[in-house]
Amino acid sequence: KREWEKTMDCIADMVILTDRQGLIRRCNKTFKEFINLEYGQVLGRNFRDTLAAHGIVLAYFCSGEHEVLFEPAGRWFRINAFPVQGIDGSQISGSVITLHDTTHTKHMTQKLEQTNREIEQAYSELQLTQAKIIQQEKMASIGKMAAVVAHEINNPLSGILTYAKLLKKWALQSPEMEPARRQEISECLDLIASESRRCSELVKNMLTFARPWPTNLR
Repeated sequence: KREWEKTMDCIADMVILTDRQGLIRRCNKTFKEFINLEYGQVLGRNFRDTLAAHGIVLAYFCSGEHEVLFEPAGRWFRINAFPVQGIDGSQISGSVITLHDTTHTKHMTQKLEQTNREIEQAYSELQLTQAKIIQQEKMASIGKMAAVVAHEINNPLSGILTYAKLLKKWALQSPEMEPARRQEISECLDLIASESRRCSELVKNMLTFARPWPTNLR
């Protein structure tokens, strides 16, 4: 018996043996130190009332495994109850109650959860940044293509506008051309020059669009 008691006192978890009414029959050293009572003062007490008096309330605890908070110290305990059969094995004579301090594990779990949330947020921000970069690369490609097309169009437009001006000058200075015919050709050449300038303005806008802008990922 003494050897068994010493063995139980070496266990870091609180261990309580109760009868069928929940009265404490035995307990280990860890439990006595937690409630700060002598062994003789502990025996015969209701284990629920004893724990509640020291800040651990077991409102609906009957059997199995539960986790409770020891509010005065902010410590968490995992409580397990194991039925104990009588000597003849025909009925339950009581229970073995164990309380394991899970505070460190609880805190580590909370830190891991917080870290996981931060990682998920960082990953979401990274995905958003990646999407912006891809979009900017697409726009840069479109801009380069627009610049090439604009330059290819701009060169012949300049030639058309120049020749339209020369032809109008030639038509106005030609003495052999009838006035009505000269007016008609002049109006056609003015139209060609006007449309050429309009196209040149469109090309200018395309070149403005194609010009690279500073990158801002915010």
